[in-house]
Parts: sequence; structure tokens; C-alpha cells
Amino acid sequence: MSEKSELASAGTVEGERAPGAPVARVRRNRQESQVEKRALILRAAKTTFERSGYDGASMSDIATEAGVSKPTLYVYFDSKERLFDALIEEVSCSVPESVLVLDVADPDIESQLVRCGVALMERIARPEKIDLLRVVVGAAGKFPEVGQKFFAAGPGRGIEKLRTFLAAMVANRRLEIPDVELAAFQLLELIQSVHLRRMLFRVAEMPTRAEIERTVASGVRVFLAAHRPTASVEPETK
Repeated sequence: MSEKSELASAGTVEGERAPGAPVARVRRNRQESQVEKRALILRAAKTTFERSGYDGASMSDIATEAGVSKPTLYVYFDSKERLFDALIEEVSCSVPESVLVLDVADPDIESQLVRCGVALMERIARPEKIDLLRVVVGAAGKFPEVGQKFFAAGPGRGIEKLRTFLAAMVANRRLEIPDVELAAFQLLELIQSVHLRRMLFRVAEMPTRAEIERTVASGVRVFLAAHRPTASVEPETK
């Protein structure tokens, strides 16, 4: 089925508009219908990929989940690779790392890092986020660009935010860090590693807020203990 045929079947082509209907309104309705259908397909694709993995999911499965015909699916996405890529782009707009908002003027570094770390983990630890992460990791072996794009939009963005904040703390002599980028990686791992690893391997379910607060606070304390400025020792006077 061609795109024109698909749109015609939905009654949205100009030739089938109601008598006297303004052309602009018909076009707007057609565009809205296309946007809604695309969103429906992406939601179905997310569900299918999470259930079956990238290799196990087929375009037929996705079409069935979306309640559309396979030819209709190909009107919007001409391959599973393009559909998966579009899905990654969509979820990247709401990545958990967006909650990492740090104020360089706030003197309480520890409270800021704990607050942001808890907010980050509460998002990352959601079952649907973990399921998607498993799918991305599985697909990255065959399609490295998918993994790279997901990393850049999510973890990469978080690391850059932390790096910028830590660099400012070093410049203000509030922290001593020889390698700021490495420290940003390490801090992110300290915040999320305990629960993220266990959930990825299905060792544990989503942690409670109290569990998240405990592990994040502990990780931040370990990090700051390693990078607090060392007090200068005054020379003894005789």
C-alpha cells in the first residue's frame, strides 16, 4: 500500500474532503492523523522491543501490537532499523539525566549531589527504563551507532553536566580533582551502580526511595572524601 493509499483509507486526502471543507483544515487534519499514527507505532515498537528484544522483534509483531497493517507500518518506517532509531531519538528527549541540575553558587556540594543523584536513580530504576536499556545494549552489538546515540543522549549528557560542575568546584578551590572527566564518570557510577547492576541482571526489583537515598548518599560521601581539599599545614613557630 502506498502512502497515498494509506492516507486515502483514513479519509484524509484532499480528494475525499467534505464538500466546502477548507483545504488548510483538511491538510491540518491529515498531518495530525499522521502524527498520531506515528506515535502509536512508536509506542507499539517500544512494547515489542522490550518484550522480545531487538533481534526477536519483527515488523509483523510491531504492526500487530499497533493494530495496523504491515504495509501501513512501512509507510512510516521502511525498516526495523529506522524504526528503532526513531524510538531511541524519542526516548532521548526525556532521559533521566535531565534532572541533574547543579548550582555552582550553592556552597552545599554534598546536598546537591545527593538530591540530584536520588532524582536520577528514581528515574533510571523504573522498570520500563531498565527494559529499554537492556534492548539498547542488546542491539548495540549489531548496530553500534544505536548504542552511541543512546549513550550521548543519556549517560554522556549526565557525565558532561557533572564534569562542568566539578570543574567549577575545582576552579573555586572547593574540591581537588586531578582528572575532572574521569571523576565525573566515577561519581555517576557511585550514584547508580548498586541498584542499576542488580536490576539489569534481574537480581532485584526496583528499590524503594529509602534504599536509593542510602546508596546515593553513601556514594557521594565516598566521592567527596577523596576530593575534599587537603588542609594546609602551618609551619611551626619557635
